[in-house]
Amino acid sequence: MSKSQRTKGQCGEREFLKLLQSLLNDRGIPCTLQRNYDQTAIGGADCVGLPELAIEIKRHETLSIPAWWRQAINQAEKLDRIPVLAYRQSRKPWTILVPSNIAPKAEKRSFQAKSGLPPAAIVTPEQLADWYSKRI
Repeated sequence: MSKSQRTKGQCGEREFLKLLQSLLNDRGIPCTLQRNYDQTAIGGADCVGLPELAIEIKRHETLSIPAWWRQAINQAEKLDRIPVLAYRQSRKPWTILVPSNIAPKAEKRSFQAKSGLPPAAIVTPEQLADWYSKRI
């Protein structure tokens, strides 16, 4: 991965965490979200600050959603947390995948049966913040 790709990914992580933190603060949930600086060395989710969620953040032009969703699920299992995948391309809004049982009325994203991946629900950042605010 090139330095510019790493920088773009880091900027994407900061951008999404700032957005989610603002949405949660607006809903009366005081929190400070920050990048997990140890993620490269020892692994783990991209976000520190929400103990129930393992958030994986991607800022790429080429989408690899099944691989990213698998990564989010694997990280969440290691941490005993709920997987969340947030991704976006340039000039497009953030798209978030969560387990389908979290948002039963949301649009579903299915994966090929041979992938072994469970279906995911597609939610907005606002919907994720609403769900989280009702959970705690």
